[in-house]
Amino acid sequence: EMIAKGQAFFYPQYRMACPKSAERYEQLEQIAKKKRLGVWKDSQVIKPWNWRKQQRTSLLSPSRLAGN
Repeated sequence: EMIAKGQAFFYPQYRMACPKSAERYEQLEQIAKKKRLGVWKDSQVIKPWNWRKQQRTSLLSPSRLAGN
């Protein structure tokens, strides 16, 4: 699985939709983190949903809106 290899993230927003799978995926992600596999080699990894949120926030910053 991609999560086990550190090539994908567990997305907690879907935990309630598939609780049994979610628990397993979360465990796999924790193991990959501990072993520093894939994306977890980088200690500064940014999860995709956090990156997108940062991008939206920076697009709405006052300096960007003012045209600077």
